[in-house]
Amino acid sequence: MDFFLKRIPAFSRALGELDSDEDENTSESTEVDHFLDVADVPVDYERVVSDLTLKHIIVSVGPIQTAFISRALCITKEHLIAKLPFMLPIYGGTDKTARTFAFIYFVSPSEKGTLVITLPYAKDYIHPFQKVVVDKLLHKIVSSGQNGYGPDLLVLCTREVHEYQASSVPTEPFVRVIHNDPREIDQSLPFPKLEQPNILSGFPAEFFTYAILRSIRSMLLVLYYVPQDNPGYAWQSVKELFRKITPLEQFSDAFVSLPSTWEIPEDVALKEACISLICGNKPSLMDQMYT
Repeated sequence: MDFFLKRIPAFSRALGELDSDEDENTSESTEVDHFLDVADVPVDYERVVSDLTLKHIIVSVGPIQTAFISRALCITKEHLIAKLPFMLPIYGGTDKTARTFAFIYFVSPSEKGTLVITLPYAKDYIHPFQKVVVDKLLHKIVSSGQNGYGPDLLVLCTREVHEYQASSVPTEPFVRVIHNDPREIDQSLPFPKLEQPNILSGFPAEFFTYAILRSIRSMLLVLYYVPQDNPGYAWQSVKELFRKITPLEQFSDAFVSLPSTWEIPEDVALKEACISLICGNKPSLMDQMYT
């Protein structure tokens, strides 16, 4: 917790937040649209979520985490309650943008349900409207007065091993964790803490910062994986790490029995994006993945 609190200014600088009224007055109409239902019809998101009883909120950022959470929770289109269109840069440092979506699902394997937010095509690029997107997704669900008694938040994101900074970097895939629950001691965490000088930015940082500032019990898991050496090995390693994540005590009741096969869901675009990420956009490796 101390690590994260010390890094909040660094998070803010990385995300481009400004200590002025200019940031508060940013027009979101050109970058973030209205919520839509499965038929692309505008939907009253506030009314929809106000009728739900939630115990957990799970956020998956990127294609690998979205593929995992879709399989772990057996999510289908029938679980979709809304989607939020927004614009983000296609490439870092350019003005070119593309329309993408955040998808919101509700699954109820137990007495209280789980809200799942997936951003399957989110990039690591930093953009100020990421903060607007996170606020639109969460501010109708949680409030600053909950003080830890509302739904828990789990954020799942992915980074390549070479991005990890340490005196000795593991060569195998691994997981690091950040949490803000004062009831958790470091020795009880399921994975080692993410230590300095590592800093997360973009959507993972925005979601977790939102939770910290509102005293929402939350945990962020970063999956570091080897992307290019062998695509089959990379995907197998990712699956093994996911099997370590699913028994987490804080969220175990949200996960149903995992399927015997770990095929990526039947979403062609998601499958291609996931394979592309694992293989580092190398066609020869992609051919191996598909076969």
